[in-house]
Amino acid sequence: MNKRKYNDEERKIRKKISSKKYRDNNKDKRHQYYLDNKDEVNKKRREDHLNNPEKYKRENKRRYKRYKYRSSIYSKKNYLKHKEEFLERSKLQRLKNPKEYTKYLKEYYINHKDSIKNKSSKWKKENRDKVNVQCQKRRSLKRGAEGSFTLEEWENLKKEFNLTCPICFKSEPEIMLTIDHIIPLSKGGSNYITNIQPLCRSCNCSKRDRIN
Repeated sequence: MNKRKYNDEERKIRKKISSKKYRDNNKDKRHQYYLDNKDEVNKKRREDHLNNPEKYKRENKRRYKRYKYRSSIYSKKNYLKHKEEFLERSKLQRLKNPKEYTKYLKEYYINHKDSIKNKSSKWKKENRDKVNVQCQKRRSLKRGAEGSFTLEEWENLKKEFNLTCPICFKSEPEIMLTIDHIIPLSKGGSNYITNIQPLCRSCNCSKRDRIN
């Protein structure tokens, strides 16, 4: 009985089907082989990657288009699952290669300048209290003042004042409360929460460096 002759296209299709079947039927065997010969397999892959970069570029593009949505979901889930491990690894890389990391940050900023500015301004608007607390901490360190306070302490203090400015008696959201030092930092005041009061912007500006 004469065997059927296949053209090139048909041969490729048959080869793909047979290789897929083989992969599916021998997953455990292939995985075990990889574990037993990990270094050798990785070495061959690296060599092949260096010798055929265009081939891998094509494959990566094809995979990306095909599994774009699924891979993005998986990567987010995987990051959240192993967040601490990822952060620790990135920290170690930064410590090992500080010059490369600073170079990467500069290049990234130059290439994504507008998006970074938009994101940071958006974040500052959404987290004004957090920004204010950080600014006051930095200001007190510059002046050499003692103490610091947390965002939680600032939120609790505002609640104690019923979100109201004690000078003009206007409340949020009509006004926005700002951090004021009862004894100013310029006159030796501390940055502890006991030396803080919430004032609206206009009252804070008019108070200046007076002790109230």
